[in-house]
Amino acid sequence: EGRKYILAFDRDVTARNQTEAALQRSRQLAMVGQMAAGLVHEIKNPLAGIKVSMEVLLDELALSPEDKAIFTRTIGEVQRIESLLKNLLNYARAPRPVFSRIDLNQQLENALRNTALLLNSPEYAATSRKGLQLARNLDPGLPMILADPGQMQQVILNLLLNAMEATPAGGTITVSTKPGRGGTVEVVIGDTGKGMSEEACAKVFQPFYTTKPKGSGLGLAITRRLVEQHHGEIEIASVVGQGTAVTITLPVEQKIEDESP
Repeated sequence: EGRKYILAFDRDVTARNQTEAALQRSRQLAMVGQMAAGLVHEIKNPLAGIKVSMEVLLDELALSPEDKAIFTRTIGEVQRIESLLKNLLNYARAPRPVFSRIDLNQQLENALRNTALLLNSPEYAATSRKGLQLARNLDPGLPMILADPGQMQQVILNLLLNAMEATPAGGTITVSTKPGRGGTVEVVIGDTGKGMSEEACAKVFQPFYTTKPKGSGLGLAITRRLVEQHHGEIEIASVVGQGTAVTITLPVEQKIEDESP
């Protein structure tokens, strides 16, 4: 008698939060899809006309070196807008993956070779990324997986290019693989770059969020969508001044939906 009691209830709202996040992404996709369709219709054709006209004038007019540089920069900016429109469509209307059995280690090796060629190109050789090292730690026992080879190559290259842009001269980008739990495989792409804050990590996969002066904010959003279409997961961990690691978890097998009527 005289005692007081407190009745408390605990409820795990993790599933509800995940559902709400998925619904929010669905609304974003619907919005982007409508925007993409309108942009392609209203902008792409006039933009192509502007680009062709500028190229013709550049070839046919007797221009000073300064004026040629202006024309060249203008054409480059038009191409950047075209690339943005393409990325917007890729995000809004990503094609369904066409699954086949692939060697993920081989995909990574191909991507690393392409990245090495890019680093040695004149565009990058004279930049602050000179001397950037590419390392790998690929598990030879990694099982082959069911995946779309084109989409997986796009995912890997997107992440390698991001790591390359974030890592200064003398830094290292490391790619590793290992079998995961429950019939999965893991890919980790890490760098010794400038890193990101917790706030940036929380937003980095959102469409249109970017920390780059000329970034579209769609590269990582597209990457996450492609990974999710493979029923996989992508996570990012970063420490400012130390670097970033992106982990992709993919199932070895896929439950392929029957698209027949």
